[in-house]
Amino acid sequence: MKTVLIRGCDELFGPDIALFFLQQNWRVIATMRFPTSGVMPVSENFSLLPLDHTDQQNIDLILQLSEPVDVLINCIDANRDISNGYTARQLYRNAIDSKIMGTLAMTWAITPYFQKRKKGMIINVAEKLSETIKTINKSHSSSLKQDNIKVCLISFGQGIAQINRNMDPLNNLVKAIWQEVCSPSGEEIILV
Repeated sequence: MKTVLIRGCDELFGPDIALFFLQQNWRVIATMRFPTSGVMPVSENFSLLPLDHTDQQNIDLILQLSEPVDVLINCIDANRDISNGYTARQLYRNAIDSKIMGTLAMTWAITPYFQKRKKGMIINVAEKLSETIKTINKSHSSSLKQDNIKVCLISFGQGIAQINRNMDPLNNLVKAIWQEVCSPSGEEIILV
């Protein structure tokens, strides 16, 4: 049975990604900063673990509990904090911590594991982002190709952040992730 580790399962699209992989008979390790019971279905192939991407010991423990991991999916938040009344400075800090540093922390932590296995896949799923994320993704992708590690960025338009959970854009996002797992392109995939 293959295993997917999902960082950010509390994001808008994280639970749908986890549920889809469960339906494909994968073992799913979902992480949230503050796990909430009742968010995901109960299954022997599903685990929900707390993850603080600023704590390296916590990251290492998550990776140890998740072995063997075939795919890491970084669900990069969809700017939901705007409605919570945060200041511009708080939003900027959250964007750096979650979108950039969280993605880097998980990617750096799992890379040696994938290099040792000589295979693995990292999929970064995000709302359309700055050139910083695109540059990070490209640099990881090119440096990891020699170890048969695939890296992909799937980005989508801002409209998906406000969609109803049962609408086509979300289904298209999950399908794009699955397509990348089944037939890796190693390219940026943009959904509108």
